[in-house]
Amino acid sequence: MDKITLHHYLLNELRQREAHLLKELEVLREDVAGDTKSTAGDKHETGRAMNQLEQERVLGQLQTVRSQLNLVLKIDTSINVTSASFGALIESNMGYFFISVGIGQLNFEGTNVFCIGQDAPISKFLFGKSTGSFSWNDKELILYQIS
Repeated sequence: MDKITLHHYLLNELRQREAHLLKELEVLREDVAGDTKSTAGDKHETGRAMNQLEQERVLGQLQTVRSQLNLVLKIDTSINVTSASFGALIESNMGYFFISVGIGQLNFEGTNVFCIGQDAPISKFLFGKSTGSFSWNDKELILYQIS
């Protein structure tokens, strides 16, 4: 599996999420701008308040995605790593792990890759380890390749 292509794929995925959230935010703001005071009174104010809460939720998600983008941009794919660290792609008997940002499973070129953050328990366990066999949660974890 090519780490450089995976890195680009992850960046593209995060940029798509960012664009989707920006569009969602735009729609919410247009809804408020196009909303005129109705005779409904309290119902109108409740709708505006709910819209405001939804905007805050989307802004929070947008901030998270932008932080993730900034982290992934810091990964230097030209560096050849031999032990698990930030930016490492790990092939194991439990699948592929990309220590980058915690967005979960990505289907990359027909293969599932788990994008895990540095603070994930498995990341903390893997940090500094090279290829070999280890015990993780009472299961055998075999690291075949790290790049």
